Amino acid sequence: MTTEFDLDALRKSYEEDGFVIIRNLLNPEEFKEFSDNLDRYVSEVVPTLPKDQAFFDDYSKPETLRKMQSLNRHDEWFENFMQNGKHVAIQEYLMRDKCDPQGLEWFNKLPYDKSATPAHQDGFYWCRKPNIASGIWIAVDEVEIANGCLWYARGSHKNGIGDHGASGVLGFSQGLLGFDPEKADGVPIELHPGDAVAHSSSTIHWSGVNTTNRTRRGVATFCYGASTERDDEAYNRYKQSLAEQLAKRGIESTSNKP
Repeated sequence: MTTEFDLDALRKSYEEDGFVIIRNLLNPEEFKEFSDNLDRYVSEVVPTLPKDQAFFDDYSKPETLRKMQSLNRHDEWFENFMQNGKHVAIQEYLMRDKCDPQGLEWFNKLPYDKSATPAHQDGFYWCRKPNIASGIWIAVDEVEIANGCLWYARGSHKNGIGDHGASGVLGFSQGLLGFDPEKADGVPIELHPGDAVAHSSSTIHWSGVNTTNRTRRGVATFCYGASTERDDEAYNRYKQSLAEQLAKRGIESTSNKP
C-alpha cells in the first residue's frame, strides 16, 4: 500500500463525486521515465501496429496520431507499469476490491482539434458484473479547459450505466444517449504533467475541443475489480458495434485476436 497519498481523503471524494484528482501521481523523475518511454513507443512500436491499435486522422501523416490502444499488449515496459505502478494500490483502495489490471491507452487532442469526446461511461465498454472497475487518467501535457480537458458529471456514478449508442467518433465508438453536458453538474479537470484523475466506471465524463496550438496528451490505465466477471451478452453487443464502426473506416478489428 502506497503511503505517499491520503488514501482516505481520496476515497471519500471518489465515493461521493465519482472521481478524484491525484496531484503528482508521478513525481518528476517518474514522469520523465514515463514520458521517455512514450516517445520510444511512438517512434519504435507504433509503425509496427495494426490500424486498430494506433488511430491517425491521416495514416500517411505521423503527426496526426490521435489514440493508441493497449500499449501493454505491445511493450514490456508498459505491461510492467500497468501491473505494478503505484496507481494499482490506489485503485484497489478506491474500489474496495483487488485490482485486475486490464489496459493502457494514450489519447491526444491535436492543436486546434475540433473533435470532442462524447459523454460516456467506461462501464459500458468494460461490461463487468457487478460493475466494479476504475480508470486513472494521467496527464502528459498541461491540461486545461482551453485545450480540451476532461469533464465529469459529479455524482453521476450513483445512477448506474445508461443507454449508449454508436457515436461515429474514432477511438470512442459509443456515446451516452440523451445526455446534455450543459445540464449536468460538470466539473473540468485541469492537470499538470504527472497529475492524474481517478474515476468510477459508472461516472459520466467527456471532453471538449482544443482551441490552442498545443497538444493535449494523456494516458489512461484501468482495472476491473477482481470479484467481477464479464457480462458476455453486453460484451458481444459492444464488440459487434465497434467492429461495424471500424469496418466503415476500412479498419479491421484485432482486439479479439491473440
